[in-house]
Amino acid sequence: MTQVRRMLCAALAAAAVGIPLAGCSDDAGSINAQARSGDQKGYLSGDGTIERLTAAQRKEPVTLRGTTLDGKPWSAEQQRGHVVVLNLWASWCPPCVEEQPRLNALYAAVRKAHPDAVFMGVHAGRESSDNARDFARGRQVPYPTLAFDGQTVLALQGKAPSPPTTLVLDKQGRIAARVLGAITSERTVQDLVDDVAKEAG
Repeated sequence: MTQVRRMLCAALAAAAVGIPLAGCSDDAGSINAQARSGDQKGYLSGDGTIERLTAAQRKEPVTLRGTTLDGKPWSAEQQRGHVVVLNLWASWCPPCVEEQPRLNALYAAVRKAHPDAVFMGVHAGRESSDNARDFARGRQVPYPTLAFDGQTVLALQGKAPSPPTTLVLDKQGRIAARVLGAITSERTVQDLVDDVAKEAG
């Protein structure tokens, strides 16, 4: 890796709430391409790209754990046997604000089709838990959110470099699908959940 490339990766990691990125892509729609554009929009976000991972492509189970904004302990390990939908968000992220009504609708649709599916927000930091809690309550977010503690995002195996990002974990707790950026269609993400839910546990 050249010195310029190392510097770019370091700058991106700092911009993404101090979270190390899983490599630097040359894709024009990637997060580092947005950083190079110099448009000064104040945040970096994905373009809504959907990634599906076959069982053979999936890594080890996610070891995410922490405390929700309401003070309750939670861990991904305790959700084994259930499909889990994780959404990385923050109230300072405009695409996160824009997608929240769709996430609320997605939650209702998925829970109707799969009553045992689990939803969990993951707070991306850079604001107080009080602000995040007020945002969630004000927009009637129907599922809990893990408070940012410096380790929560690191547990997502580099698959959530910036908010908003939505991940679908299979019944073994492995990342099976990802939407990098705001979701634009509840149906698309519900299809991802449906596919993962059909897999053998």
